Amino acid sequence: MTCEAEHRPLGVFECQLCALAAPYSYVGQKPPDTQSVILLEESYVMKDPFTPDKDRFLILGSRCSVCGRLVCVGPVGKPHDCLASTLTPPITRSRAGTPHA
Repeated sequence: MTCEAEHRPLGVFECQLCALAAPYSYVGQKPPDTQSVILLEESYVMKDPFTPDKDRFLILGSRCSVCGRLVCVGPVGKPHDCLASTLTPPITRSRAGTPHA
């Protein structure tokens, strides 16, 4: 039987780009109750509410390596691209093939 403290959230993850908010139960690279899962980045994780399996989890998001903001995982499992909002004007290529702003 699982301990009641395992189900209590540590806090609320809030994406600083889209304001998605969800309770998280773990922050790190090795979610609890997993045997061979090691995440590449420190991530905010919650237990999967759609299954009773204790080894299932959802990754909510992580800190952006470029701007440092908390960003959620996008709709296809990739973090939001915050470069688009921080790099202006965008660099484009001219007809000659050299970059210009």
